[in-house]
Amino acid sequence: MPKKVTMRDVADRAGVSIATVSHVVNKTRHVNKTTRDIVLNVIEEIGYMGTIDTTRKDTTRLIGLVIADIREDFYTEIVKAAETVACDNEFSIILCDAEDDEQKELFYIRMLLQHNVQGIILAPINRSTPPAILKEADIPVVLIDRCYEEQNYDFIGINNFSAGKEATLHLRRHGAKRVGFIGYDDSVFTIQQRIQGYLDAQEVLGETENAQILRLKYHKDRSTSKIANMVRENKLDGLVCGTSHACYETISALKEHDIRIPEDVRIITFDENKWFDYLSFPLSVVRQPTAEIGTLAVEFVINKLRNPLRGKYDPRKILLDFEIINR
Repeated sequence: MPKKVTMRDVADRAGVSIATVSHVVNKTRHVNKTTRDIVLNVIEEIGYMGTIDTTRKDTTRLIGLVIADIREDFYTEIVKAAETVACDNEFSIILCDAEDDEQKELFYIRMLLQHNVQGIILAPINRSTPPAILKEADIPVVLIDRCYEEQNYDFIGINNFSAGKEATLHLRRHGAKRVGFIGYDDSVFTIQQRIQGYLDAQEVLGETENAQILRLKYHKDRSTSKIANMVRENKLDGLVCGTSHACYETISALKEHDIRIPEDVRIITFDENKWFDYLSFPLSVVRQPTAEIGTLAVEFVINKLRNPLRGKYDPRKILLDFEIINR
């Protein structure tokens, strides 16, 4: 049996005291960012999981749900559906908002394991590899919306490549001649796939040289001038918004710079939003089955827990149907 990694092992590797490691892990005292990053990197490298109370393992009925950002309505609808199904099956959800921060995501995964959750549902921040601590966890893990390049977990979402392509073609079918894409860092799986779909549509249409992609800094700065300049300089009359928040920023930019919707620019965005009802102009939408994603994710975890052979089959990849709502 491999030796259990201890807090002292982390302290020795990081060159700090055990107390410092404890403060970083438990957030009991401020630790300067440089030291904190060193400690967190060591924790990730050697797979430290903290102190786990194994005596509660058979009685806890908790499922951890780590989402990328609660500010996106897409996730709030998933959370609601997941909580309802969990409650119906006498499980409780521990909700964690990673705010698109890999270190925060890692902290929450560790915390959930320390609380002996029986399964984790995760919308991962990074699209390459899962944290070492997650690889070592002997519990069901289900990914939603986003997945890793090293895909060793069940995944539930949509075909984001097809969705990005169809959104672009939709604008062209409804009169747009030059279509751009507005999103965020394409290290995020969904954005990367939607951009690839957008580019494929441009290639199909013979418009590759006119492809325009703007990657905003997620919730970091005001981007109104960047968006307006992109539209005007490239004479765009159609925009695909990669998320509902990107759509919000886009609408703000166009209104601030007197660019009319839809007279000057038609927009299609991902995910319905309540505030769309208050707009004086129409927005087409790529509607995702959020309730079904949340429901299936919890059902996958529970079914694995009830199946003693849960680790004996290959991971499943469930791609649900999306819908283009024309307005």
